Amino acid sequence: GRYLVFTESTALKDGRPSGEVRIVARDLVSGEIRDLGLAPLAPDGTFEPTGGLAVARYSHRVNLVDAGNSNEQAIVQIDIDKGTRRRIELSEKLNHIYQVGFDATERYIYSPWRKEKGAMQGTMPVMDWLAMMAAQPGAQEMVRIHLDTGKVEPVFNTSVWLMGHPNPHPSLPNLFMCCQEYYGENSGSKWGRCAEHQRIRVIDLENGKWMQEKYPKLPWNGSYHEH
Repeated sequence: GRYLVFTESTALKDGRPSGEVRIVARDLVSGEIRDLGLAPLAPDGTFEPTGGLAVARYSHRVNLVDAGNSNEQAIVQIDIDKGTRRRIELSEKLNHIYQVGFDATERYIYSPWRKEKGAMQGTMPVMDWLAMMAAQPGAQEMVRIHLDTGKVEPVFNTSVWLMGHPNPHPSLPNLFMCCQEYYGENSGSKWGRCAEHQRIRVIDLENGKWMQEKYPKLPWNGSYHEH
């Protein structure tokens, strides 16, 4: 795309930008630098740019996660060309938006919704929570968020394996990849082991068919989960 978008901050907290955090765009053609304004901060005063910031290649819009309300996150979208921003309220109360990368149409983003046990993260020791989620994640949905309306709709679900790293194809809107997270799995814990271990999962959203069924001999377990 034309723009490189990054953060500038006056402080760091636990490795994340904090203090006054600003979103900045650099035009890679002209070299111009544009200040796009302040980033929305989480309750601890930080902004997470790794999954909380994305820029569209063609429409030159920037998505930011607004985690100011930890029980009901939202999206702030900036139009670089127009210099405008708007807040997108979601039709469902998601306590975590995994990342805000655009799909091929630049109309949607995708996020796992850990409906049953996600909110338990702050109520138990970190490694115990990770072991539980890796082995027994409970009900989850991969949801598609419509950036025009904020509508949240499920595209597939599972209660067997832990969803992570949503990655829509950059040019084929119906092809979608995510990973199975099992970092922290502890067979010696009370949670045991997950019933499935398949690191990479690819689905055709148009017909609901998993590529693992179509191409079973490909090394679906032989890749890093961030793909």
